[in-house]
Amino acid sequence: MASKQKGQVYPQDFQVTLTRIIKLTIGVLCLLLFILVSPYANAISKTQAETFQINTGLNDAWYNPATDGQGFFITVFPDLGKVSLAWFTYDSVRPSNDVDAILGEPGHRWLTAFGDINGDRAEMSIEIASGGLFDTTTSISRRTDGTITLIFNNCNEGTIEYNIPSIGRQGTVPIQRVTTDNVAECEQAVNSAQSSGAAQLLSSSPPKTVKPLADTFRINTSLNDAWYNPVTDGQGFFITVFPGLGKVSLA
Repeated sequence: MASKQKGQVYPQDFQVTLTRIIKLTIGVLCLLLFILVSPYANAISKTQAETFQINTGLNDAWYNPATDGQGFFITVFPDLGKVSLAWFTYDSVRPSNDVDAILGEPGHRWLTAFGDINGDRAEMSIEIASGGLFDTTTSISRRTDGTITLIFNNCNEGTIEYNIPSIGRQGTVPIQRVTTDNVAECEQAVNSAQSSGAAQLLSSSPPKTVKPLADTFRINTSLNDAWYNPVTDGQGFFITVFPGLGKVSLA
């Protein structure tokens, strides 16, 4: 076989073939690299998606800006592994103008839901309470009426998927915080989970050490919770503290 002499030029067909072989080789190597790396990339993405855990930093007032005057109070109970949700809304049909309420607006409705935490979501049963009177001890009846799936994308965004058979309605409500005062506590909990590598329910943060003034109790975000008077079953309060605003919300 004749060897290539110095200064010898290969035929054009040979150069074209060689170029094609090089390109094909590079393509095969890129494909192999993609095949090898993809499982790890997918695993990383899946891990990141599964990192977010429902935590008590989500205890707050939430709403959908498109439905003004309605909203949700969400309370996480980490020791129980449960979430409570109160939905303040209206009836599915407006009452006629001649319908009056002794207290409040006749179209007002409120629903409660309670369920188990599973990572970034909670599957909840809707409960309807009836038979009560304002700030009075009465016998309360309860019935279940559908389900809610509560899902959090991050510390400031989530969705509520509902199914209420009694009114034949299903839907999805995007929610966000009324104000972002309490986002930092939630993010601290998420960062703690990521740094420890533990997929577990965390409290939002350790209690803050506050030097009391003349032994006076100070309102703080640790009070963001569900409250009630045991003698008035079926009634209660959701309290949310907004430290940046210096305000408290109560429903």
